[in-house]
Amino acid sequence: MEKENSSLNCSNCNDSHSAGVLRFRLKVEADDGSDCTTFIIFDKDAKQLTKTTAVELMAENGEDNVQDGRDRAPASVLNIVGKSFKFQVKVTPYNFRAKYQSFTVS
Repeated sequence: MEKENSSLNCSNCNDSHSAGVLRFRLKVEADDGSDCTTFIIFDKDAKQLTKTTAVELMAENGEDNVQDGRDRAPASVLNIVGKSFKFQVKVTPYNFRAKYQSFTVS
């Protein structure tokens, strides 16, 4: 999907009637004191952590989310920094590829 003016166009089929859906994808660096890894948290679980929806998050952050040349994290995401959580880790063969060290959690 590519944004053109006030619409989204599908770059695969050139359909200007395509509808995009905002979704969460949080990439979280987790450290237990002995090792660290990356967790990927999607929609429902990310909403539970941040206590906001992806649509509300976009509205909070707006289109202008760059400060000093860097992306600015919304307050609802910054609120989870430094806190402790317990996650259920879902492991698939994809996770055992040498180049990838991220896990989907819930």
